[in-house]
Amino acid sequence: MIAKYSPQTRFSTGVTVSHLTNGCNDPFTRTIGRQEASELFFGRPAPTPQQWLQIVTELAPVFKAAGFRPNNSVPGDPPQPLGAPNYSQIRDDGVTINLVNGDNRGPLGYSYNTGCHLPAAWRTAPPPLNMRPANDPDVHYPYLYGSPGGRTRDAY
Repeated sequence: MIAKYSPQTRFSTGVTVSHLTNGCNDPFTRTIGRQEASELFFGRPAPTPQQWLQIVTELAPVFKAAGFRPNNSVPGDPPQPLGAPNYSQIRDDGVTINLVNGDNRGPLGYSYNTGCHLPAAWRTAPPPLNMRPANDPDVHYPYLYGSPGGRTRDAY
């Protein structure tokens, strides 16, 4: 999409992000599961606002069909309008796509995270007590096991 509407934009990696392979982010404190993250890719020069609107307009139905929703605003606030510089997305299984357009001073930024892929035994029931954070033993992913879920206490 970006090459189609913004042919002047060229990507390069600028920041290497560690690839998480031995467990997931909170709430499991990297004790179970598998999670992968990409490098952070930068596109220079950034698409113009008009090019960006064309890009995100074409991406919108693709993201929606794949189960994504906007992840570009403060919790409780409505998502930013189509064409806003931040077009980051999230899916209920924790997959994220960070897609933020730059301006004449900054590049377009792109990265992704696969979310947490739990072992099959832990997709049908919460993990064993000894695998949960000691300060929050009832924690689990609500999209896997129903509500209530998630953290009830600060991770630290």
